[in-house]
Formats: sequence, C-alpha cells, structure tokens
Amino acid sequence: MKILNYSIIYYIRAIFNILNQQKEVIIMYSPTYGKISDEKMIELIGGDFIEKSPDSSYNISVGTDSQNFKCTKTVVVVAIHRVGNGGEYFSTILKG
Repeated sequence: MKILNYSIIYYIRAIFNILNQQKEVIIMYSPTYGKISDEKMIELIGGDFIEKSPDSSYNISVGTDSQNFKCTKTVVVVAIHRVGNGGEYFSTILKG
C-alpha cells in the first residue's frame, strides 16, 4: 500500500507539535545528516527520501520513552523504512 507523502508529513508534524509545547526548535540527530532541526528532518523525509521513490511502500515508526530522576528525559526516535530498500532514522533526547 502506497502511503502519501502528505500523510507521513502530517503524522510526524502532529507528533512534534504535541512534544514541543514551547514551540522551540527540536534538534534531531541522524547518522546520515548529523544534527538538524525537526523541520529539516520533516523536509528530508518528505522531500529527499520519499521523492526518490514515490511509488514504493513505506513503514514509519515514531517511538518515545522517558525516565524521571532529577529531571525528565524523553527520547524520541523517528524511523522511516522503504520496504525492500533500506531506511533512515532520526533521534533526540528532550530534557524538561
């Protein structure tokens, strides 16, 4: 099943709006691109990655976990997999 580019972008943007109540730039890390903003990550997923093969099927996973000791740390990972042909992932640790 082909996932529309807009659906993926909408989904990721909605999750980051929930995570980012202060409307600050979230810095993501990617082994491929290094440190980038959350908006740049969305641009790379929708533009570079999906545009290279728009007829492929994609799986997207967004995961979070947290720990609460002296302060709350939340780990966020966004992974996109082009079925049968690799993928990319981005991660960050939010401290609050």
